[in-house]
Amino acid sequence: MSAVDDKISQLSRELELLNQYKKGVMQKIFSQEIRFKNDNGEDFGEWEEIQLKEFLTLTLRPVDKPNKNYHALGVRSHFKGLFSKYDSQPEKNSMDVLYEVFENDIVVNITFAWEGAMAIANKIHHKGLVSHRFPTYQTDESKILLNFFRYRFIQKDFLAELQLCSPGGAGRNRVLSKKDFLEISILKPSVQEQTKIAEFLTAIDKRIDHTTAQLTHTKQWKKGLLQQMFV
Repeated sequence: MSAVDDKISQLSRELELLNQYKKGVMQKIFSQEIRFKNDNGEDFGEWEEIQLKEFLTLTLRPVDKPNKNYHALGVRSHFKGLFSKYDSQPEKNSMDVLYEVFENDIVVNITFAWEGAMAIANKIHHKGLVSHRFPTYQTDESKILLNFFRYRFIQKDFLAELQLCSPGGAGRNRVLSKKDFLEISILKPSVQEQTKIAEFLTAIDKRIDHTTAQLTHTKQWKKGLLQQMFV
């Protein structure tokens, strides 16, 4: 059993270090302390300022509220992604119109944007429904790659911009101004450098996912061993 505990400690430490590395390297990438080179080993060009309205388009898909249980979506704070509520009951929702979310939409919860309630929909969220408080945006990938932007908008300086665009008191009184949101500016590298950045950070995420899966498996294995010992 001590060997299993050692393995759990080792994987836990590895996961902690990977997350620390990812956080640190993202800060260096987006402050341009780390720059990538093209396939010929040459420097990419200077990063340029761009407003969100230049590459994000508000895309609303209104539908009548279903008359039976439906797949509703919410957005977690702290950039923790979307979540599904598969058996939402229509009688518990006072709104007559809801809005469809498509895969690769950027979804913002305007009442908690100041807390980082912004995420990208994936395949399992496709055609889930949200209220008017969750505007959806599509990305022009000729300017900003979605896989680049998913790492850019979770940075502290972007959260600060969301907070500035959400005036008012605490909680539900702090509502995001959709107009001000689209006027947020970021610096963008070329699409080619965006690709390099996204591939690099995605590779780190895959390593984190693999280590997380190993840790979960090892903990379950230990639980099974303990159960066998006391049968």
